[in-house]
Amino acid sequence: MLRKALIPFLIVSGMMLPALAAAAAADTPPPTRVLSLETCLQLGFANSRELQQEAQNMKVAQESVNQAAAGFRPTVDYSVSRVQQTAGTDYNSGTVSIDLPLLNRGKLSNSLRVALLGLDSAKEDERQTRLQLTYDIKAGFYDLWLKEQQLAVAQASYDNLGQHYQQVEKYYQVGKKSQYELLEAEVSWKQQKAEVISAKSEVALARLTLATLIGIDKDQAFQLAYDSAMGQIPAQVNLTLNPLLEKAYRQRPDMIQGEQAIQIAQYNVEIAKANLNPALSLSGTHADSTDNWQYVLGVSGTLYDGKVTASKVKAAEETLQLARINAAKTRDSARENIQKALQTVQVDWEKAGAYQANVELAKEDLRMTEIRYNAGVATIMDVRDRQLALDEAQDQYYQAVSSYRTGLAKLELELGN
Repeated sequence: MLRKALIPFLIVSGMMLPALAAAAAADTPPPTRVLSLETCLQLGFANSRELQQEAQNMKVAQESVNQAAAGFRPTVDYSVSRVQQTAGTDYNSGTVSIDLPLLNRGKLSNSLRVALLGLDSAKEDERQTRLQLTYDIKAGFYDLWLKEQQLAVAQASYDNLGQHYQQVEKYYQVGKKSQYELLEAEVSWKQQKAEVISAKSEVALARLTLATLIGIDKDQAFQLAYDSAMGQIPAQVNLTLNPLLEKAYRQRPDMIQGEQAIQIAQYNVEIAKANLNPALSLSGTHADSTDNWQYVLGVSGTLYDGKVTASKVKAAEETLQLARINAAKTRDSARENIQKALQTVQVDWEKAGAYQANVELAKEDLRMTEIRYNAGVATIMDVRDRQLALDEAQDQYYQAVSSYRTGLAKLELELGN
């Protein structure tokens, strides 16, 4: 009897197992991803909508090159017709004509050069977008690292004050501390909880920013991968302005595009002048009605166009002058931005070194104050003040380190690395 009763139960259980397994899998959170800076950059490049747009822009620019190059190739036209006559025999008529430009005094060749420079400029746009994205991801990575360090500082302070409260409570129970001192220790401990909550919120926001930058799901759990060197600074910074400027002038996308704009404007001047130059062409036509080829070598041009070409040449020359002014302006702006970025790096490096010494001093000051408090010659507020001083020193140090690394990334952006 029991066996008969178990059979339906087993059948139903077997049918439900796949559904239960699927539900369990759905409820299982995705594994935590470990993201190094290099991994973040790879994800950002792969998922960037801006880079996808630049890739499309390069395809469009390539088609402009193809169109300009097509001007050198022959064109083939045809026509087919049916002729019906009231008297005589109806017949079909067809012609094929081939036209080949032989000489256009540089208009075609300069148009091709302009299109090629446009393609090169589009490539520089893509490189600038990649450089900017690199900086944004590095800045987001360093900011999240900073927020995590500040959370660790706040949590360590909270734990330390909690241990201190427990110690005061023991002293109170044996009559060595007053109830007022016990309440002071408890209030100091619980006040620090608000700092921990605020620091956790800052971490969550920084994680959201980084996840958005690298294009991963906002609900994806991840943790940063970095070594102890992240929280350290070099013994010295060997960066000088003039070599950096020379490097930037050679490789910054906007500097390269400035020179490209000048070349494009120069070619456009020649294109405008070519409008009055004669054009030499060769054409051939074949008609099936005669079964003969007819070849025509022709010269065409404009004798007078009401000074339209002169105006176009003048406008092109003014555009060339504007391109030169813009290139000089870009150069000046680049110099200013590089000087600022270099100064920021040097200042943050010096700050980090100074704050590092403050951290060691604050740690020792807190340790000595706790000893004095246990000996009855310091108050709980003295301990609290020293703890806050240590927290501030550590926050300042981590902020300086983060700013230094972000400043280096900014300098790389300004150099066009």
